[in-house]
Amino acid sequence: MEDNSLHTALNVLIRVKDNLLETMVDELVTHQDDDPCSFSLQEIEDKFAIRMANLNTLIITLQDQISSGGHQGIPRIITNVEDTTREKLGNKLDELLEFISPEEVLHLSVVPQNADSEKYTIILVYQEYNG
Repeated sequence: MEDNSLHTALNVLIRVKDNLLETMVDELVTHQDDDPCSFSLQEIEDKFAIRMANLNTLIITLQDQISSGGHQGIPRIITNVEDTTREKLGNKLDELLEFISPEEVLHLSVVPQNADSEKYTIILVYQEYNG
């Protein structure tokens, strides 16, 4: 496969995903006042969930193909979920962020596992550029 073809295909899939996401958001905004248990919201989920998941899988597959072939410029999205205790929280965050620059961090959250727990879940999503 040619480098240019992979990038073109990836751009097509990203454009399709963006359009689908925009349509889904428009429908959700239209139904924002509906009862959360209504079938209209379930229909939106049924209409978009599988296709969105499939597009995400295809995009990740192409990104992996591009990054494993030594191609540069396309970031890989990495998700790391860790459980820790309150006393180890600072050290665990330092460990996770040690080799990641702030510009690469897409999402970082620390969530208590329940209201009276000393345990936390850390969710870190970052992009990694090959090369």
